[in-house]
Amino acid sequence: MAAYSPRRLAEYLTLVARYAASASPSLPSPPEPLLTLTHHPSVLFAGNGWAAAGITRVLATILYSNYAADYTNETTNLANWAEDIVTAAFAEIRSDDLLPNIFGVSSGSTFSDGGASALLASVAYRLASLGYISSNGSLIETAEQIRAAVEDSIGSDGWLSPVSDPLTFTDEGSESPEAQAFVLLLEAAFADWKA
Repeated sequence: MAAYSPRRLAEYLTLVARYAASASPSLPSPPEPLLTLTHHPSVLFAGNGWAAAGITRVLATILYSNYAADYTNETTNLANWAEDIVTAAFAEIRSDDLLPNIFGVSSGSTFSDGGASALLASVAYRLASLGYISSNGSLIETAEQIRAAVEDSIGSDGWLSPVSDPLTFTDEGSESPEAQAFVLLLEAAFADWKA
């Protein structure tokens, strides 16, 4: 399934750094294809969630600044990139309504990752709140499925499970502070979307 290639992302970030150091009036276009098909076992859903959540945070920062009108092309690009990540991730939803820890089930043993699922669902709610995706479209439908599954996966002790082990990432863990934070991001994004 589609995922950010670390090499392509690094190339783009180098371009962005050059842009920041110059007086160029617009952000450079990303190298094609920034979003690539890959089944490498190190392409984790949580990493893609971090990328999409970071992009969405930058997008919101620009939109709520005094400079939003000066960066309409850039905000559109940011929204499109975040939506691409979420769309690719949601295409791999499992029967338990969670996402696996690794892109491409054929790449090896994977498990459902409640933390990555929560983070990626939060991005869908944020994009809808910002007006970049439909509030009643398929991405929000899937985010709703994931949110319900995440809430059902919180044990009586308050810990979300299943999650990626916070020390090894590719192994299933029983407790993850990162995943707990992702649940808070999900619930905050959902509350803002509902408001």
